[in-house]
Amino acid sequence: MGQPEDTVDPHWKAEESMDFDEGFYLIDRKFIFCVPIRWLNIIWGYEKRFWEHPYNIDIYDGLLPEAKMLVQVNWLEVTGKLNIRRRFKRGDDDSVKRYEIFYVVSFNEDAYGWHSAPIKFAVKAGEKALTGISVKYLEEYRKSSVHGGGEWHEIPGGQFSVSEDAEYVEFGMYEVESAWWKGGMHLAGVIIKAADVHDDRI
Repeated sequence: MGQPEDTVDPHWKAEESMDFDEGFYLIDRKFIFCVPIRWLNIIWGYEKRFWEHPYNIDIYDGLLPEAKMLVQVNWLEVTGKLNIRRRFKRGDDDSVKRYEIFYVVSFNEDAYGWHSAPIKFAVKAGEKALTGISVKYLEEYRKSSVHGGGEWHEIPGGQFSVSEDAEYVEFGMYEVESAWWKGGMHLAGVIIKAADVHDDRI
C-alpha cells in the first residue's frame, strides 16, 4: 500500500499493481472508471509537511476509498497513466470512444490560495502531444465546498479519444509557475466517464 513508512522518497508514487476490474461503477446505465489516489503520482505527496497520509472515505460505492489532504504546497503536480486499450470502449455501449476526466476534490473552510493560482489540466492519449489543456481557478469550488458542508466536486480535467493506435492515456493537474502557496484541498482520486455522461451525484 503505497511506499513503506521508512521511505526516503518524498513523492507519492502510483502503485504498480492495479486491479482494473474493481474500478468500474455503473451510473445511468453507463460505466465510469474510478482511479483512487493510490494509482496516482503526487509530487511531495509523501511529505507530511505538504500532504497528509490517506484517510478513509466512502464515495462511488467504495471505489474511491481514501483521500489525501493537501496541507500546503507551492508546487502542485498530480498525474496518472492508464491503459486505455485494455479498459475503455466498455459497458452497455461499445461505440463510446470519447471520455472525460474529472478530479474528485473537496476543500476545508480555511482552504487558501485558490483564488490566485490558476490550475492547469492536461491529457495525452497515445503518442500525441498534450490535448485538452485547460486552466481553471478553483476558488468557486472552494466557496461551494464551504457553503455545502465540505461536499465533493467533480472538476473537469480534459477529454481524450480512444483510437486503435493509442495504448495509454496520461493526465495531470498542475500549478508550478506562480510559487503561490495553496492548501486545504482534499483529493479522493479521479473518475473517467463517457463524455456525454454528466451527473453531479456522489
